[in-house]
Amino acid sequence: MGIEIYCNSGPEPTDHGALWDELLASGERFGMEFSSASSMGIRRIESGILDNGTDIEADLTPFGAGLGQFVRLDKGDFIGRAALETADRSQLLFGLVCATATPEAGMEVHAVNGPVGHMTNGTWSPTLDVGVGYVRFDRPLPGDDWLGKTVLLHDRAGKSHEATVDTLPFVDKEKRLPRAIWRGPLAG
Repeated sequence: MGIEIYCNSGPEPTDHGALWDELLASGERFGMEFSSASSMGIRRIESGILDNGTDIEADLTPFGAGLGQFVRLDKGDFIGRAALETADRSQLLFGLVCATATPEAGMEVHAVNGPVGHMTNGTWSPTLDVGVGYVRFDRPLPGDDWLGKTVLLHDRAGKSHEATVDTLPFVDKEKRLPRAIWRGPLAG
């Protein structure tokens, strides 16, 4: 959970340093600690939210990114339609879970016969207490099913770690976490 505090400058200036110290001291008994905006990256990855240009690379089709259900070839014409009609429908981007290492962008992913892909992004999940991230496979697996397979994540030191190919999102697969519902202005 995160909060933002806005202070009214009023006639007397707010001592922001003292306010900061008091807030941290008050929250200490609850385990409150300072965090940066990078914690939002953790939540993004845990939630399976893909970043265009990072996770969805320029040469990846919506099918390869696992977003084929959003392609409507039965609708009217659109830019890229002809290319998508003939595109391979295999999914190449999946989640990866590793209990012994934190996946990072660029790390190689191997199968028994050598390299098969790379990590586009990754983080340690405080919610699941494991490393999670997105793996981009170089080619489809025969039968088009990387899901559930065990692969090897090669860390920066060259050590191999067993990892499992998983579905996205990693957290809240049933979509039960509270969320804001926009009701918008009332139509008059």
